[in-house]
Amino acid sequence: MNRRERRRRGNVRRAARSSIGGRGARRHEEKRPRGLQLAIAAHDEGRVHEALRLYHLFLAVRPDDVDALNLAGIAAIQAGAYDAAIELLGAAVRHNPGAADTHYNLGVALARLRRFDEAESACRRALALSPHHAGAKAAVRSTAARKQRQLTQPSLQPLESS
Repeated sequence: MNRRERRRRGNVRRAARSSIGGRGARRHEEKRPRGLQLAIAAHDEGRVHEALRLYHLFLAVRPDDVDALNLAGIAAIQAGAYDAAIELLGAAVRHNPGAADTHYNLGVALARLRRFDEAESACRRALALSPHHAGAKAAVRSTAARKQRQLTQPSLQPLESS
């Protein structure tokens, strides 16, 4: 397992724990429905597309499950399905507006689609909820810099044929 895979596995575990409150997460994982446990296991093992399919099956039965919405959004980002990630994470934010990590994840998906104003706004909401959120701090700086570059770069003009 390389460094990138270890980091991804750690991110999935942290996201799963943060959506249920951190400490005592192991006990809570045992109480999770079996369908969600299977999706998290696939996601943790790096089988992102299978995990996404399992999250969607679980969400068909329990569409308001904030943990599943957030984790499915993370899997969608990893799969490159940014529009789907925004939809899933937006639903998670509507159901649990106090979750800083979910706002941050939404900001990441928005930034991938170059929607920098919205991404910065989502990350600022994450910072308002959790002022020491390192990822959100970095994302705010990054999106602000990207917006500035986008404004200062001259747009490409089509060449005229002679």
